[in-house]
Amino acid sequence: MIENKQERNQEEEEVTLIFLAAGMGRRFGGNKQLAELGPHGQSLMAYSAYDAVKAGYRRILFILREDMVEEFMDTLGKNLMRHIEIGIVIQDKNMIPGAITLPMEREKPLGTGHALYCARKEIRGPFVILNADDLYGRTVLKDLLEALRGKEDMVIPGYKVLKTLSHQGKVSRGILEINAQNELVSIREEERIWAENHEVYCEKDQEVKRISEDTLVSMNIWGAQGNVLWGLETVFQDFLKEEGRNLLTDEFYLPEAMDALRKLHGIRLRVIEARDEWMGMTYQEDLKDIRRKLQEKIREGIYPDSLFGE
Repeated sequence: MIENKQERNQEEEEVTLIFLAAGMGRRFGGNKQLAELGPHGQSLMAYSAYDAVKAGYRRILFILREDMVEEFMDTLGKNLMRHIEIGIVIQDKNMIPGAITLPMEREKPLGTGHALYCARKEIRGPFVILNADDLYGRTVLKDLLEALRGKEDMVIPGYKVLKTLSHQGKVSRGILEINAQNELVSIREEERIWAENHEVYCEKDQEVKRISEDTLVSMNIWGAQGNVLWGLETVFQDFLKEEGRNLLTDEFYLPEAMDALRKLHGIRLRVIEARDEWMGMTYQEDLKDIRRKLQEKIREGIYPDSLFGE
């Protein structure tokens, strides 16, 4: 754990923002988390960190691979730590519960749910966890912060599916089923979603069906109270011991972990409709579009040319 210390206002409960930044990025072809997109080489993670500072967060944890730490500290880390308390957690594939042993041939960590498991002891209270290679918007981060300070157990933003798709190919999204009280009923993962002429389609078992463009989807950003993590080790262990589990390739994903914890504790998860634009990258070809959008936001004054003195 690497951490710098800054004074914090103890009167307000601290909410930790956690970046999932240890992914291998094989489909993308490199470290998406550190891809240079801004005018001074800033990553999307840097823009999200800037939004977090402006929204009122006081502490950020970065879950990284060990081979990323030096590059991270030489770029975003050294500048950001002058503005907010930061910490680094290494996602170690061998950090698993019980007496379970992974195959020697396995190279990859065990997914985003495993990343949360690796960071669990560094989470002091309420937390927001999100993808490092997505930009969710400052208003969304502020809404989650206020919800957790208001003692909501668990909350996620829902984004309109049409506004989350790539022009470069099909993507996976978690379709949210919500009741009349805006509480989550279920998440249904759809792996092949795309848009044509502003209409959204998904394909499953060779069957194509249309989805409403206003359908809300989860973009893997979650907010919860720290005590929700009680039971995470048990949930993860159950996953690893499940009959037919392939420990060479299978991954424990964050939505699976959080939904299992929601059910374990019997708590309600509120869905808030996101008011900000989402940006993210699945393919290398997405970079040009993201750079253009960031330049527009700089011209509009949403972001400065330099975020943290780059």
